[in-house]
Amino acid sequence: VGISDFYVKYHTVQLLTQLLQVCAFKLQAAILASPMGVVRLMDLLGEREVIRNEALQLLVALTRANEEVQKILAFEGAFDKIFTTAIEEGGAEGGVV
Repeated sequence: VGISDFYVKYHTVQLLTQLLQVCAFKLQAAILASPMGVVRLMDLLGEREVIRNEALQLLVALTRANEEVQKILAFEGAFDKIFTTAIEEGGAEGGVV
């Protein structure tokens, strides 16, 4: 997702989320086949709130059934980014994060 346009990123994440619901195995395989697939999705956690929240939901759905994605996210420091964002957003006061 190396595009800078907000709407392209937003709709891409929404499309990937829908594809995950329809053909999860194929999407997971495609993301894992790309050398930077999971990392690029994780980079979306640094975007504006709307994109970040959509990307977070996508990553949660991706990790539910795929241990390999879980390992990559852990290795790349996704949990640190998510916890930092949660603290910045006010902790457990509500919201997607």
